[in-house]
Amino acid sequence: MMSWTELKRSAFYVHFRDRHHLTLRIIEDIAREVSQMLDRWLEGDDFEHGRASIDGLVKVFVRHGRVLRGAAVRGGQRRDSRGRL
Repeated sequence: MMSWTELKRSAFYVHFRDRHHLTLRIIEDIAREVSQMLDRWLEGDDFEHGRASIDGLVKVFVRHGRVLRGAAVRGGQRRDSRGRL
């Protein structure tokens, strides 16, 4: 991950405890985006407002699809007694 981002390990650990903490933060950010789109949908009272909200949801899932799929696959895997996959 460090070579992909071109960050030093020390810079990573200033912000995150480990890669699982990073994944959790990314998922929380995506959840916030989805929540904002759903709020817009629920606040609207016409077809166009609802359609714009659904379009926004689709864009969130398209933009973050790879992350969400990876989290879903990894989330279903069992860990050993040390917490490793």
